[in-house]
Amino acid sequence: MRAIQGKGHGFQYACSPDSPALAALDGGRWPPSSVTLKVIKKNKKVCSGFISLGSTSLFFKRFTNHPWASGLQRMTGCDRVSHNWRVTQRLQTHGVAIPAPHAAIWGQDTSWYLSEAIMGAATMEAAVRQSGPAASKTTGLCKTAVDQLIRLHDAGVVHGDLKWGNLLVQNGRVLITDLDSARIKPRVGPSAATQDLARFLVSGLELGLDQQWAHEVIQQYAAGRALRPEELIGRVQRSIERISAAHQQRYGRPPVYLAAEPTPDRDRQKNHCERR
Repeated sequence: MRAIQGKGHGFQYACSPDSPALAALDGGRWPPSSVTLKVIKKNKKVCSGFISLGSTSLFFKRFTNHPWASGLQRMTGCDRVSHNWRVTQRLQTHGVAIPAPHAAIWGQDTSWYLSEAIMGAATMEAAVRQSGPAASKTTGLCKTAVDQLIRLHDAGVVHGDLKWGNLLVQNGRVLITDLDSARIKPRVGPSAATQDLARFLVSGLELGLDQQWAHEVIQQYAAGRALRPEELIGRVQRSIERISAAHQQRYGRPPVYLAAEPTPDRDRQKNHCERR
């Protein structure tokens, strides 16, 4: 669906034609004085939360613009709003499950990215903590998430931070969120796919899923992308070691690893035991 582009008082925009944001943008001022913002995260670079437009709520990210740099970034398409808009438009076209993009708004002091608000959803990390690593529900969620990872890479996009906190679960669906670090590539081969696979596996291993599960993930991913598991395992092993070492140092998390071959979990031990 082709986006509608326009201008208002001190801003430009691109907006999906069926978005409730379009009427507000056509009003000529952004944000309108009548909207309500609910901020859930804020730092020096970005503020995010929910914006109410009439009876509809959307998720927003508001970025602070630097006067001398933002104009150049906007001209080259390297600013974060343009990046998010370009990536999400591409993923939506390829049928990847993401919160639907609604609008990109470029102002003088701030720029905004608006997307579908996924209400009542839990992160995949929270959902697995609740159901437990051995639950059949967890197995189904993981397979659904890997299917979306396959679609993501088939679309030529690498996420860059595919931890389970960036996956939302709603009514059995798994949606990929937080695409600020995503990169568009001509082709996502084994090397480019490594980091996303490794971060996905680290999230599961740190929650207690076992080596059999980790290798099933790699086999499912490889089959879905016409690759051989052997092309992935060595690369992913090394990446998991680096990520796990960083997590131990920064967050005090238990060490995890990927074995060269799947191992039975006879003693029901979790994978955050040290490698022997």
